[in-house]
Amino acid sequence: MLQSMSSGRTPGLPIAVFLALLGSSCRPAVSGGGALCSPDLGAGAPAFESAEALTGPLLLLRAVPQAATASFSACARPDLKVINGAAQGFLSQPYAMSSAFTPPFVADARGVALAGDETGAKPLSVDNFLLVEAFDAAGARTNSLFSGQTGGSPIALDGHQIERYGAEGFQVGPLLLSEGEGVRSKVPVRLRVTMLDYGAIGSASDVYVVPPPGSDVTNGITVRSATYGANCDVPAGNATRFVSWNCDGRTRCAYRVDYEIIGDPARGCAKDFQVEWQCGADPVVRKGSLHPEAGFGSMLTLECR
Repeated sequence: MLQSMSSGRTPGLPIAVFLALLGSSCRPAVSGGGALCSPDLGAGAPAFESAEALTGPLLLLRAVPQAATASFSACARPDLKVINGAAQGFLSQPYAMSSAFTPPFVADARGVALAGDETGAKPLSVDNFLLVEAFDAAGARTNSLFSGQTGGSPIALDGHQIERYGAEGFQVGPLLLSEGEGVRSKVPVRLRVTMLDYGAIGSASDVYVVPPPGSDVTNGITVRSATYGANCDVPAGNATRFVSWNCDGRTRCAYRVDYEIIGDPARGCAKDFQVEWQCGADPVVRKGSLHPEAGFGSMLTLECR
């Protein structure tokens, strides 16, 4: 079933913003083939005049139970194309299983995460892939990306190939969305997340939009650099954004290194993990590291005392 929004309001989200969202994205629905979808599916975003910071996790989409692809056929996205879909023996045009706009919001430089639970730590599950679109206050699309399992096929939106986020897989993320994904620091934005299927069977998990957890800017952690695979001659700082999102502003942070989230920058090389951080205004740079192979769930604790 295609849902436009969770039925409950997120604590801390202003009711005016939430009602404005409902008024703009919950159109009279049409049903068919077992799916329920909005007539404006795939259209641009409504313009908005104001935006506020997300103060807590937002349940944007509820899980879609496993069902035959044909059951979603009423919810096509004609602006999307799975370029190699037909060659794989499946569809070239995917069907939407669920889709929703976020309220307009502003984020800091760390952005927000899309995750399978309110903690921001659980991966998303989708068969086949999800689409994330960012829109500005005028309703214009400023960025788009996809993530999931497409058998290596590129995805085109309005005739142009869009960027893949992360590796192939039915489990993805959590996806950290910041400057490079259209969520710029202190710039109002609205996201649309769509879970899509083009194979024989589709399903999708809950989707939460989660702000960063830390808030103690006076004494808390500020990650300066995090590198996964420094011993393998990879670019320094390739994991900074992931550790920063989880740990900045906290006084103690146990970070779990997972190559499925941060990626594998040097296949075939057992990689270490190195982090540098500061505490509040203290100029001392603290360091922590893990021995290879660190990417299978090793834990590194950052502290400010």
